Amino acid sequence: MLATSILADLGLSILSVRLRGVFPNSLDSLALQPYGEVADTSLTIIIPTYNEAANIERCLSSILASSSPSRFWEILVSDDSSTDSTELIAHRTAEKLKLVSTNFSLIQAGARPREELWVGKNWACSQAMKNVESEWVLDVCLAPNAIKRSLYRAIKEQADLFSLAPRLVCNCLAEWMVQPIMATLIGLGFPIGEANDPDSSVAFAAGPFMLFRRSAYTAIGGHQAVAGEVVEDLALARRIKRDGFHLTYLLGLDAVEL
Repeated sequence: MLATSILADLGLSILSVRLRGVFPNSLDSLALQPYGEVADTSLTIIIPTYNEAANIERCLSSILASSSPSRFWEILVSDDSSTDSTELIAHRTAEKLKLVSTNFSLIQAGARPREELWVGKNWACSQAMKNVESEWVLDVCLAPNAIKRSLYRAIKEQADLFSLAPRLVCNCLAEWMVQPIMATLIGLGFPIGEANDPDSSVAFAAGPFMLFRRSAYTAIGGHQAVAGEVVEDLALARRIKRDGFHLTYLLGLDAVEL
């Protein structure tokens, strides 16, 4: 028993040292960065949905709680053949929040090609992108003003992909047991400092918040190029770095939750 306790303490000590090395720039988070008015640009916020009737109102409301991120912006919901009332609730919420047609639209992604493998949200995102003409594109649900702060920082950093690590919300014992461990393992495997180093091959991005420069997204092939990838956020981040584009990955604990 004593030996087990000693080994556990030793393991925690080693992990603590490793984590200090993993997160040397952890204070470089979105929350601590000043931001101002965003230069004239355009942004499309994509919300891919499938049976999100329980969440779509909160998602739209959180976006509208933010100040306008740029002079030209819009919300595009891309529904992946939901069988619940996602579409109805989305339209009702947009009407309640007084979103005009120039700022809100909902499309049906349609049937996935039978001869092709598409997993997760890749199909809905790829179909949505066919309707995007803005300079920047984002798929996310987040806290007030996070969009404006992120867009400002992405432009300042000259990022082609700007991603934020979310705050983990644990609602049950199992999640409390598993999610912190998973977050630690991800942090050890994909150090923030190396992910932001253009000379390092390490690439990482968090699916809950990925802000792309549309030209870079198109150049790497977008979601269509990773259609069969289950972990499409990592695959997209690797393509960004592989093709010489600029990746910025920060902590966004006050902006995004998972």
